[in-house]
Amino acid sequence: AVVLGLIANTLLEWFRLSLHAHHQQEATRRALVAELQAMLETTRNNVNNMRGSPPPGGSVMRMPIKETYPGFGWALPTVGLLTGAEISAVFKAYDYMNSWVEIVSMIGRLERVEGRLFGHVGADNCDTILSALEDRERILSAAVSELGAKLK
Repeated sequence: AVVLGLIANTLLEWFRLSLHAHHQQEATRRALVAELQAMLETTRNNVNNMRGSPPPGGSVMRMPIKETYPGFGWALPTVGLLTGAEISAVFKAYDYMNSWVEIVSMIGRLERVEGRLFGHVGADNCDTILSALEDRERILSAAVSELGAKLK
């Protein structure tokens, strides 16, 4: 009876840990999808605005640049529970977002206003920044699709 009790407790604990890991995977996916989706929508709006009405010659386009990603920071300890493809897509997306400051600084100039970072890009560099935004849209969309495929 004691041996059967130990076996039953062990199986119950394995089941509980498996269920907990599954819930952690779901929570991690949802947090990352929410943050990546918000960045993707902003990127799509920027791309559509630039395609629809590019700034006139000689003008400067001002765009806010996000520097922190709280969803990623929260999810980082549990990102290892995701599949290899999901991890790759997530790290590629956040790596690109983290490099956005450097991308914009090479094309235009940066300015901090009341603690918020802005990029200023001249109208003559609109094609370059549009191309970078389209790359960002593609990478973010791939990450959202990869993570969203397993969400219920």
